[in-house]
Amino acid sequence: MPSDSGKVQEQEQRIEEVVELRNNLAVVQEDLVDEFFQDRKEMIELKSQVKDIKRELKDEMKNIKQVMTALFETQQQAMIS
Repeated sequence: MPSDSGKVQEQEQRIEEVVELRNNLAVVQEDLVDEFFQDRKEMIELKSQVKDIKRELKDEMKNIKQVMTALFETQQQAMIS
């Protein structure tokens, strides 16, 4: 009988360890899901920022083009006069 009770205790200990591991796994899984959603949110924000920066850069390039065109036209008129 002592051998049987030792096996039972060993099995109970293994069951407890498995339950603890499952609980730990659930916590880790929850943390990973939370981190994934946070990373996804940050990525969306970064994409939005990049889009805004591209739009601003495009607008600046248009302004530079207008200034360069005006300077070229002014230079052409000065050479004609």
